[in-house]
Amino acid sequence: MSEQGSGARVWDIIENVGVCMLTTQAAGRLRARPIEARPDRKARLIFAVTDVHSTKQDEIEATPSVGLVFIDAKAKAYLSVTVAM
Repeated sequence: MSEQGSGARVWDIIENVGVCMLTTQAAGRLRARPIEARPDRKARLIFAVTDVHSTKQDEIEATPSVGLVFIDAKAKAYLSVTVAM
């Protein structure tokens, strides 16, 4: 599948920003914090760099719907990605 239009732009933003806000759910509440995003455009995956002692993984395993927000203010690029499983 070739990338065209907004699909390529989405990956460009993700690759240029580097750090994004991850929102998870825990105990019925939303929790947002910054993470380092490591995108793999070819595999269409975004990996998150996190501390092994973090609660993020437990929260995602319990409720796998998450949000990622990427902001590149200099380029006036704002991107929100929702993953619902």
